[in-house]
Amino acid sequence: MSKLFITGFPGFVGGRLVRELFKRDEKLEILALVQQKFLYAAETLRGKLYDEMPSAASRMHSCSAI
Repeated sequence: MSKLFITGFPGFVGGRLVRELFKRDEKLEILALVQQKFLYAAETLRGKLYDEMPSAASRMHSCSAI
């Protein structure tokens, strides 16, 4: 199982990158560093990803930055 740490989620590039990475690797786990002011947007986008790809639910993690 591969693990990846990203920044820029839920931004324009970061959001699309996460979606594409999950499509390409069904075992990939992603930890996203999210700025505090974007936490709501990140949770909203993560929910949409779960609707599209239920298997992603246990593989997407986020932590917040100040």
